[in-house]
Amino acid sequence: MGNRRLIVNHQGVSATIAPATSTTVAADISDVAPFDLSPTRQGYIVTRISGGLGNQLFQYAAGRAGALRNGCNLVLDARPLETNSLRNYELHHFNIAAKIGTHAELPPDRVSKVRYLLWKTGRDARRRLIREKSLRFDQKVLGASADAILHGYWQCERYFADFAQKIRDDLTVKTPASGANREWLDRLCSTNTVSVHIRRGDYVSDKKIQSRYASCSPEYYRNAAERILDTVGSELEFLVFSDDPDWVEQEIKLPGALHVIRHNSGDHAFEDLRLMSACGHHIIANSSFSWWGAWLNPSSDKIVVAPKQWFRNENEREHDIVPDSWVRC
Repeated sequence: MGNRRLIVNHQGVSATIAPATSTTVAADISDVAPFDLSPTRQGYIVTRISGGLGNQLFQYAAGRAGALRNGCNLVLDARPLETNSLRNYELHHFNIAAKIGTHAELPPDRVSKVRYLLWKTGRDARRRLIREKSLRFDQKVLGASADAILHGYWQCERYFADFAQKIRDDLTVKTPASGANREWLDRLCSTNTVSVHIRRGDYVSDKKIQSRYASCSPEYYRNAAERILDTVGSELEFLVFSDDPDWVEQEIKLPGALHVIRHNSGDHAFEDLRLMSACGHHIIANSSFSWWGAWLNPSSDKIVVAPKQWFRNENEREHDIVPDSWVRC
């Protein structure tokens, strides 16, 4: 999709996709009406939306669960995506129960530095803003009030486990499947399949990201596949999703038929996610995207294998990303 991205209409809740240019950066706050930061009578939780699809799903899920606990609405602060030429707003493909916030519903952002600083250091921010401090589960988030503002990634099932079925319903892809995706969905209903996610891309090409994330080896995938095969005890088919399919075909050998899914482009990541979740079992990478591909499968019989090492950095190895019921390999 190149450098096309989300543009939020600050006069309403609509969103369109347009080429990223200097004219599409969010307008300075001084150009719009003064902020009304008080919640509606019913109240609303604001959750900040940023990063790729996997991160957006975590941020939505944490915010949505908070809104359900409080019986209030959920508002999405998608402004970080306005100035990000590499990421797009992708939640519109799902059956979500939220709207993109207007300026009147959102706190000042960093575009207007003075107003942002005044708000950040004031009583309103101290009372409402909940910022993620680490990758460990934060019990305080579960007690967020009906006017809370959530800033973080919230990569832990415990933030929304009490509303798991509702979150899965919300994150059903509503964009109809067509072509090869429809054919695969029909086929997955009658086969014993395992989704396999192999992320390379920036994990091997970007030194900064490479220093943080350990790319999963071919040995990890073979061991994980054998683990599932030993448990299931029947013939398996593996659907492999990767940003480097040529490497996969050369380097990955698994105990069963291997199908490399190539037909979905980057702006159709939701299609890959839907196919992943329709598989019976899952081998994930250290990636929030494949985490959701596995979690959205509601089956209690599924086997999910995740890598033991999610981060390279010792300071980040203490996390609550992987659910206890999943296998570490």
